[in-house]
Amino acid sequence: MSFEESIIYLSVSPILYFALLIILEEKLLLKLFTKMVGTKLRKEQDTMDDQVKKEKLAVAIEINNINNQSVNMKEELKSSATETTNLEPLQSPISDDNSLFLVYELSKYYGKLMAVKEISFRVKPRECFGLLGVNGAGKSTTFRMLTGEEMPNSGIMYLKQADICSQRTQYLSEMGYCPQTDALIPSLNAFDHLRLFARLRGIPKANVELEVNKWINRLNLTACMKQPSDTYSGGNKRRLNIAMALIGNPTLVLLDEPTTGVDPAARRSLWNTLQSCQAAGQAIILTSHSMEECEALCNRLVIMVKGELVCIGASQELKQRFGAGYDIHIQLNLNRTGEDVSNIKKIIESALTCDIRDENLGFLAYHVTDCNTTWEKMYDTMKNLKQTYSCIEDYAVLSATLEQLFIQFARGAEMIESNKSPIRITSHQETV
Repeated sequence: MSFEESIIYLSVSPILYFALLIILEEKLLLKLFTKMVGTKLRKEQDTMDDQVKKEKLAVAIEINNINNQSVNMKEELKSSATETTNLEPLQSPISDDNSLFLVYELSKYYGKLMAVKEISFRVKPRECFGLLGVNGAGKSTTFRMLTGEEMPNSGIMYLKQADICSQRTQYLSEMGYCPQTDALIPSLNAFDHLRLFARLRGIPKANVELEVNKWINRLNLTACMKQPSDTYSGGNKRRLNIAMALIGNPTLVLLDEPTTGVDPAARRSLWNTLQSCQAAGQAIILTSHSMEECEALCNRLVIMVKGELVCIGASQELKQRFGAGYDIHIQLNLNRTGEDVSNIKKIIESALTCDIRDENLGFLAYHVTDCNTTWEKMYDTMKNLKQTYSCIEDYAVLSATLEQLFIQFARGAEMIESNKSPIRITSHQETV
């Protein structure tokens, strides 16, 4: 190779490698592929719950308002430039009435498998939004798309009015993420991890050590802060991942099963920390298999089945709308007779539409499956039984738990898979 050819090679190769780096970093080929293929694979959902439809419409309206505001801002900047006045740019701050995070018709395909099917939701400031579903429902795939780790085949995402496609850096700078699997560097300790993320979050160098110590104390990592992370227990690794997601006070925090492997005492402490972050103005998107955790933290939640959102709303609202039913627990005297127990069971089963869930020497548990059954009817039935049979020491009538609602949707998905029929889960308000 001649000297001239070497000079040309040295001049051109950096340009080619730099162009290749940009293509890989911006995922330009993947974006082009999703635009070409995504619309061909796209298909409508068979059915959609009314509240899910309302949520989708509300998201569409807010995105339209953001687009109109951006057009008005450009026009205002043009007019201010022509008039050579010192007008400040239009600002549209996020208030509690506006949504902080918007997701519209987000979809993801793996070949011909549709893992996430046009989901739409919004998250408001100071809100904890729960994303529930069985394994394989699409929760982690959704999280990877929300964080930009995977490119969706279709959909729009706005965080604080920054679009992930056109304003990716601004979008990601406002977000903290705790993945489902521990994302730690084995040779670094807790202090090093948090110092690294504090600098990435833009915390001034003079304040880094103070900020790191604050989160080490809040997450109870003092005992292991100087040890390499590969020596940590599962619970300590999860707490460090949560601290890395929260440090720097990002506007939105995504937590993918954050308390897996954490002991009950530490879990309660983490809940208090997350609630204090909410009170300070941060929004949280949470996925968890602990129904107790979701009821304690989430203001609203959705349940995903086969990549679709089948319901959305507050926990109590969902339990009222969908047929989760009621529970009746009866405590019996140990000296009761078999005839008395048999008569009690006959009366309950004839008076109420219910199934027996548990029975032993001193206890009976029934689940009332008819959601239209009134509290008055259940209490009157139990009151009359207690007056008639002295072997009944006590009883309790309870509303269904979120766990029962979750199991109901999971069983519905299994039945759909076995029957190969479209999704149809009916709320008791729609039942005739």
